[in-house]
Amino acid sequence: LLYAVGHRQAGTLERGGLSLLAQMLKNHLEARRAGDLAQAQAALDQLRSNVDPKVREAAEKALRGEGEQAVLKILSLGELEIFAQGERLDKQWGGKQLSWLLSYLASSSKSISEDTVLEDFWPEKSGGAGRNLSVAVSRLRKHLQECFEGDPILRNSIGYGINEELQYWHDYREVQDLLSLILSPRNKLETKQLLEAGKRLLELDRGPYLEGCYLEWAVRRRTELEERLQRAHQAVAEAALGFQCYEDALEFAQRSLKLDPCSQACHLTSIHALLGLGRPENAVRQFETCQKTLARELGMEPSIELLEAYQRARLSLPY
Repeated sequence: LLYAVGHRQAGTLERGGLSLLAQMLKNHLEARRAGDLAQAQAALDQLRSNVDPKVREAAEKALRGEGEQAVLKILSLGELEIFAQGERLDKQWGGKQLSWLLSYLASSSKSISEDTVLEDFWPEKSGGAGRNLSVAVSRLRKHLQECFEGDPILRNSIGYGINEELQYWHDYREVQDLLSLILSPRNKLETKQLLEAGKRLLELDRGPYLEGCYLEWAVRRRTELEERLQRAHQAVAEAALGFQCYEDALEFAQRSLKLDPCSQACHLTSIHALLGLGRPENAVRQFETCQKTLARELGMEPSIELLEAYQRARLSLPY
């Protein structure tokens, strides 16, 4: 990581600067391992504010796992894509099962029991399920060993897991970290930090998790992830509105509404943001959309708060 965030610029940094950089990285990684995501974010903010612009840029990439050290990248939101050192791998594997299996194993830092893997991938529990798993893992190892040294898939007394020494980045894990950062009550973030985390979520959210995979575990994760994303976008929207960041408030409220079109809180935030932006006509249309959606989907009327915001919009009153 130190190499990724500054070693190439070592000639432009004093020894003390490199030591400080290493300490910042150490603080960030230790906080992540301990589950203290607020502290990890604080350490990351220190890296982002480094005086050297090259270090700032490289730090962003390295700490997201997107720098030179992330030799394997797994993109699971939207179309599943797997890259090794910039080359697309999964297109060469034939079918989707191996890609799903790799994404599944890489989504956890711990080994997953063989029984759990069998239940999730071969729920019919046929006599050949165990052999199917062994063959799939063997094929996956073979494909990955063409790009990486060592054993990329480990089996131990617990079960199967991806080798954590393999330097990889998985969008699913970063998304879960960001969601915990935004939604956990104990992480009292400033609005700027919330907006940064929210904007990173928008960058990563390319579509539904493992789109096209209808295995039960994938459908369950997809549903849970969409519910958490909806709540996170709503939280960021409301925080942005409170600080009069109306464009951001509108953007995040609209993203939340894509996941839950009946969210009255997000319709209200959208109307307030549009009024703050001086767009009362759009605010009126937002209310009308809300009214129709609630009537069609839930057979109910908008809340008193929405009706009051609608009246302000009709009178072109500011938020």
